[in-house]
Amino acid sequence: MVESNFPPSNEEELKKTLYFLQTAPFAENYWQKIKHIYKEAEKKLLKQEGELPQPYAISLMAQLLSRIDAESTQSIKSKFPTHKTLFYMKRRARRLMQFFAKEQPAIYWGWVMHLLKAQIGKNSLDMKSQWLLGDALYGNSRRYKAKFNSAYSLKKNFIQYHHKEQRLPEIWQTNIQELFSLTPYILPWQIEETLLLVFLQNNVGGLPKQSDEKLLHYFNSPSAWLKKEAIKQTYDQLIYQSISPKLYAALYFYAPAQLKKNIQNIVEKRPKQSEEWQKNVQKALLEYVHSSIQQNKITRRARTELIALIEKDKDILNSKTVLVLAPLFINDPAPVFQKLILKAIKQAKANETLYWLGLLGKERTPHKDQLYAQMSTVLIMQFPKNRHPRRQFFQPYLFRESFYAVDFGWQLINRTGYNYWYWAKKMMDLILGKSYKSKPFYLPLTLESYLGRTSLVSYLKYYRQEINNLPDATLQQLFSVNDAHFISHLIAQLVDIMSAYIGTSFATLKKLPEELRKPIFEKLLKQLVERKIESYFWQIKQFVIQAESDVWLKECFFRILQDCKMSDSVVEHLILAVFQENKLKAEFLNFIVQLENSKKKTRFLEAFANKPNILYTEAQNLPESLLEWLFENLKDTHFLDIINQSTPESWENLKDKVYDLFAEKQKEVGFWKDIIERVIQNPNSLLNQRIVANAYFQSLFLTQTDTTVIDIEDDAFEDLLLQWFSQNKQLFAMDTPLLYKLVIHKMPTLRHKAIEWAEEQGISISFGLQMLESLMPDAVQSAQNFYTHITPKSDIEKEAALVLIDSPKAEVRQFGLAFLETRQQNFQYEGAILAFLAEHADKKIQTFVANAIDNNKDIQDLPFVAQFDKEMLRMRNKNRKAKENIKKRIAQNLTTDTELLLELAESHTKKEAEWAIVQIAKKVLAGEVIEEVTIESTPMSQKIIKK
Repeated sequence: MVESNFPPSNEEELKKTLYFLQTAPFAENYWQKIKHIYKEAEKKLLKQEGELPQPYAISLMAQLLSRIDAESTQSIKSKFPTHKTLFYMKRRARRLMQFFAKEQPAIYWGWVMHLLKAQIGKNSLDMKSQWLLGDALYGNSRRYKAKFNSAYSLKKNFIQYHHKEQRLPEIWQTNIQELFSLTPYILPWQIEETLLLVFLQNNVGGLPKQSDEKLLHYFNSPSAWLKKEAIKQTYDQLIYQSISPKLYAALYFYAPAQLKKNIQNIVEKRPKQSEEWQKNVQKALLEYVHSSIQQNKITRRARTELIALIEKDKDILNSKTVLVLAPLFINDPAPVFQKLILKAIKQAKANETLYWLGLLGKERTPHKDQLYAQMSTVLIMQFPKNRHPRRQFFQPYLFRESFYAVDFGWQLINRTGYNYWYWAKKMMDLILGKSYKSKPFYLPLTLESYLGRTSLVSYLKYYRQEINNLPDATLQQLFSVNDAHFISHLIAQLVDIMSAYIGTSFATLKKLPEELRKPIFEKLLKQLVERKIESYFWQIKQFVIQAESDVWLKECFFRILQDCKMSDSVVEHLILAVFQENKLKAEFLNFIVQLENSKKKTRFLEAFANKPNILYTEAQNLPESLLEWLFENLKDTHFLDIINQSTPESWENLKDKVYDLFAEKQKEVGFWKDIIERVIQNPNSLLNQRIVANAYFQSLFLTQTDTTVIDIEDDAFEDLLLQWFSQNKQLFAMDTPLLYKLVIHKMPTLRHKAIEWAEEQGISISFGLQMLESLMPDAVQSAQNFYTHITPKSDIEKEAALVLIDSPKAEVRQFGLAFLETRQQNFQYEGAILAFLAEHADKKIQTFVANAIDNNKDIQDLPFVAQFDKEMLRMRNKNRKAKENIKKRIAQNLTTDTELLLELAESHTKKEAEWAIVQIAKKVLAGEVIEEVTIESTPMSQKIIKK
């Protein structure tokens, strides 16, 4: 209806359109109509054409501007318009108003008044949404600034009286009388402040006398100008008459000090107000105290009034108010506020403890310590005794940068009863950095706590080794505590632990003040003398390192070595540690040489013998007497290491002794082999330079008789081994494994010499066979020459043939066949040899036997021939050449066993079966009676039928 009657042609239609614009929501089904009306009205106003009279357009636009300005983007929930659309409409409307402010101020002012009157009854403007009214009030202001989304905000406490903030202030000045019409109404404090400043800036005076309700509105606003105006009008009213409790409380709360005295004088001269009036005043004052709290801070005026209120009535604050106000006064030493805090804490629960302790802050003061003592007494009662908490129950307290939280955490652990030691250890491990889940060091705060120090003493008593593992900074913190009882406990535990862990404890002892070191060491030495020291290498090493860098610890070190008993492991660890660090070794060696206790001295010397690596590097520094003793007691396993690992300086001192012992050592089996193998593994080693490459030792090598050296196969030693073999041929007799090793040796020249030596001695049949089976070309050639030149018809000719044929190597068997073939006139194919060969599985030998039988009719009737034929014919798909020779011979002589032919006639191989049938038929036709076979004649052929 509105859209169909737009533009309105009379007052009735205008009212309906205005009502629609007032009530229609900014929603999907209404927004298009509202937007259409806005565009049409704007067009009429800007172009002044069409049927819509301008006054109607002004009225419609005033209502539209009011709706657009009041609409908050947060209230938009429908699909249309969107937030961006509403932002756009606000900017568009603002531009329209700014245009008319310059071109037609009267129309602009009418819209401004419409916007101002629409705010009647409101306490404050929404500066983020009401851009039109904000621009009208503060368009020329320095404290009115736009945000990123075009919203506006006011800077706090930034106002200049002489600076006119309104958009075109001359328009406001010309319409002051119209502004006076707004003063009776309650308006947002921004408008009230603007009206007051306009009146003052234009010398009109202040606001007219206002109602109590409006004066309270001024007092409750954040504007200092409105408060000042409210104080002036309220005080003027108080001079002549009584005022309401709320108004009096506001005046008294915000009045300056001198004016407050005048107010008190005025009230005292009048009859005393009722008790109810006074209570209402106190209640109102308490509300102003609440309103003055901003960002957890309270103003000095509010603090003063609050103290006065509480002193007058200690029960004026209810429990909820106490919980709100108490945290604000945690640092205030006033007794009134301490009572207030304790009253609030009595209402607290166990899970709120950290909150209250956190209010005390990190820094300690006498006031906070006194307050904490009272607070902790109340808070600790919220936690039951003998509970079984998880680790996370204590950690939030102990690992917080606040003494009060840490101390309370130890109080909680102390209340766990029989579980105290368990939780104390868990938490102390974390605090001291002994756990992989350790927290940052909060040890100083634990040491400030008496319960924390007590727990630490108990911890170090039951886990005494931990005192040696503490970092330097931690140890210094412990001994810097201003608690003599605590320090005495630490010293007693340190003496006890040092007697058990002598190596590492001296590092701890060095960190102590000198006045503590000496008495502790004397007590420690007294205990050590009475028992044997046991320790580990890493402890001893730390002890040696400390002794090197400190004169006093060095003296302690040698006093302990002199006076105390030590286990063998401690002695060895001492020697190793001293020579690793390389600073105490000279003094340490002199100490050993000068030892008067022969038994202890022997133990030190034996420990040296067990550490030959020291001899390798320190021989030049060892006293001669010590060096002689070590060399005499040197273990065999260390002999080569001395040669190979000694430094040049040490080798100069040791080589003469090594040369003297070398001639004896080389008599041992495998001695030279071990040396050379180690050289092969590392050809650049000192062993090669000092032994193998040395002319003297080469001459010794040529005279030794240890045959294990032939196992060496490195080419670098070929010439040396060749020389040695040339001088020691007698060690390698015929048919010995040693000679065979040389015959097949990897080194060519040595192998050739060995073959020559074998030929010179006379190769035997068995050794020749080994040479053939080695498949080493030159060894094979030598053996073949030997067999080839065996005297014909000699006693060994037949043996040689059989040995060759029986070899597992195919190459050797092939050579054996050739040997037989070339000497067949000598053997004349003896039946014994062929019978032996007939049992062989080699195809070539089987073929050879088959041919030999075919070519010698004298042996075809021997028993082994029939057996050989059977075995060969029964084999399937093997050695076809030999089988065909046999079949050919059988077909000529028909000597084959009938049973074998019958068996072959049933063969699955067609060729074999047909051949057997033919042979059977020949036998039957020749007159042999075979019961299983008959022959039937047919016109075309004859059939052999097996029954």
